[in-house]
Amino acid sequence: MAVKLCETVLRSISADLPEDLILPDFYVIDFGKYNFKPDVIGAHDRSTGNIFINAHYKTKNSILAYLNKEKGLFANTSIESPYLHEIGHHYYQTILEQVARKRNTSYNVVKEEFEEEIKRYFCPSKVFWDEEVVHLVGKYAYNCCQFLKK
Repeated sequence: MAVKLCETVLRSISADLPEDLILPDFYVIDFGKYNFKPDVIGAHDRSTGNIFINAHYKTKNSILAYLNKEKGLFANTSIESPYLHEIGHHYYQTILEQVARKRNTSYNVVKEEFEEEIKRYFCPSKVFWDEEVVHLVGKYAYNCCQFLKK
């Protein structure tokens, strides 16, 4: 059932993805049997580029229950959001790798430069971190982006 759901969601979002994006391989697995947090919906593996979907989430309702268990945790609680989130990780990594190749430098150097630009854009002051913006991006994104405050 989880495989069918994954296929359905990917078909529904594919037309809205960037034309130059080549989707990675998706694997639906039992996260509890592998080295993944057993309660999360998805994960992106940077070393392979693959995206893993937790087989525990077999229905739309099970995904929606996870996304809505804490109000404000996620800015987007649509059924597509976990898939788009993981695809976003993949796309970001792909762009960084392309830039690194073109500039003949390392992935880590390019990533650090990109993150510095993100900091400059979003963090010219503490204003970015006020309650209104945290509400817009969701607590999950806020917690993941603590590196921006440094």
